[in-house]
Amino acid sequence: MSYQFGIIQAPQAFLYQKAGAPDGSNSSSIEDEVLSGWFVKLLSSDNEGWYYAETHYGYRAFLSASAVSLCEEAAVKERAANAQIRRVAVPEADVLSQPKVQGSLLETLPCCAVLEVLAAADLPNGWCLVRTASGCEGYMQEAHLTVRTDSDAGLLRAEDDGQFFADAAASVLASLDADGEAALRRKITDSARSYLGTQYRWGGKSHRGIDCSGLVFMSYLENGLLLFRDAAIKDGYPVHEIPRE
Repeated sequence: MSYQFGIIQAPQAFLYQKAGAPDGSNSSSIEDEVLSGWFVKLLSSDNEGWYYAETHYGYRAFLSASAVSLCEEAAVKERAANAQIRRVAVPEADVLSQPKVQGSLLETLPCCAVLEVLAAADLPNGWCLVRTASGCEGYMQEAHLTVRTDSDAGLLRAEDDGQFFADAAASVLASLDADGEAALRRKITDSARSYLGTQYRWGGKSHRGIDCSGLVFMSYLENGLLLFRDAAIKDGYPVHEIPRE
């Protein structure tokens, strides 16, 4: 079965429990938040402005069609091979019209939004030319970007591959020595601490608002490990119960 894909073009978008109205409004529960540059698999056709969509970490809910730009599977594979893909590494980062702080604001992206670096050479020190998922081209400070360590490959897995995410995490962890594992634990907790002071927002996953399972998800995502969106322990994901003793 072939699927249609899309890429989130809005800086941030919410996934909902139910499809909303044609005008984009939705009064059902927010289930999740997705960020600019994240691919999704569209499991249903556009139904009055809404798709039933699956994220690259296997979560499914309803997404406004206005937040997504349609693309083919080839685009997902092409980006996997693109060495110039980066993610935002600070709570928020501006895309400016010029490679200097006086440039006008074109777009603001949240932490873990994904974009492409077009050029860094021959630019003022510390700046790079980028293209966002919305097609916006402008300048961003290189210090606000880092290499992306999670993957869109989850969208291309077989439907019955329930172990995909656990196996992907196992390959990451297998490459660590004892010191590497300790360093990874520190990085995950450092990522969590970066959200101190953020308001609680049901379904949120950004420094503008985040919930409990979103905090855990983002702390691991920033370090290359994909979990399921909810706090529930789900088969095929790299989490397990820890004995109370």
